[in-house]
Amino acid sequence: MNEFAKLSNVSKSYISNIERGVQKNPSLIVMSKLAKTLEVPLEELLPYRWGDEPEKNAK
Repeated sequence: MNEFAKLSNVSKSYISNIERGVQKNPSLIVMSKLAKTLEVPLEELLPYRWGDEPEKNAK
C-alpha cells in the first residue's frame, strides 16, 4: 500500500477509505491516478459504464 500510494500520489488513508467503502464517491481525478498507476483503463475501476443503470451491470 505504501508504494501504491506513493506512485499514485494518493494518500494511504484515502486509498484505504475507498477499499473499505468509507469513501463512496472518490473523484475522477483520484480514480484516474489509481488507474494510471495500476495500468488499467479508468472504466475498469468505475462501478458501471456511463449512461447505464447500476443494476444492469451488477453481478
